[in-house]
Amino acid sequence: MHTCNPFLLVILIGISLWAVGAEEAWTEADTRNLVESVRHPPIAECWAVMKGVVNHKADGKSTVKLPIQMRARFSPDRSLAQLIFNRDEYYLIGQNFEEGAEGTSVIAQQEAVEGATALRDVGIRPSDITLSFLYWDFVAERGAERFKGQNCRILEFVHPDAAESVHVWVSIKQGFPLMVKWFRNNEQEPYRQLQITGLKKVHDIWVVSEARVSNPGWRTQIDFKEIELEQVSAEAPMPDTLFLQPPDPAE
Repeated sequence: MHTCNPFLLVILIGISLWAVGAEEAWTEADTRNLVESVRHPPIAECWAVMKGVVNHKADGKSTVKLPIQMRARFSPDRSLAQLIFNRDEYYLIGQNFEEGAEGTSVIAQQEAVEGATALRDVGIRPSDITLSFLYWDFVAERGAERFKGQNCRILEFVHPDAAESVHVWVSIKQGFPLMVKWFRNNEQEPYRQLQITGLKKVHDIWVVSEARVSNPGWRTQIDFKEIELEQVSAEAPMPDTLFLQPPDPAE
């Protein structure tokens, strides 16, 4: 299976790992190989445009429905994505496929207009898009568990400069995260979690079409209804108009 990488709201790589079940013996070397595999996806040059909606429901409030876009290019060593939320909030998110939080860059091209629902209001971080948590400091494996019918290994990463860590459920068969839980330091219960709830095959490439982010007081469902994805070739070059110019807020 071929695949292009990043996201939550995004494209994840279907890496064919060893046919090792979660119940079988697992060595420290196996764990390190798994970590390295999810950090270094075997990506060919490709690009994607994904358009959809975000449905956000906070306890005691009505559901908010807003548009979202992800426009991205991928190469063997890095990804660059443009996230557009609610038509006027723009971010450029870069991710080098090497260990270390310094490999993640987030540039706010344009902030949400005053009074509008912002990305932070629906519980999404721009860096979620490029799975930046996979490049935090690896701590240890935290066991095995079946999730969504798949054998998974649970990997823990900690942010070197922030008081939080994540547990990541990685599918052994497909080699990408199915669930992520964020923990504040010294707390036993997660304060935020992500689940991959839908996959779609586009030109023999599996992409994440649906994802859910939640915490005890709210839940956000991301549905990418329109997905265009191509590997770069002479017949399908990288579009000059892949990344959009933010609108002038004065207009």
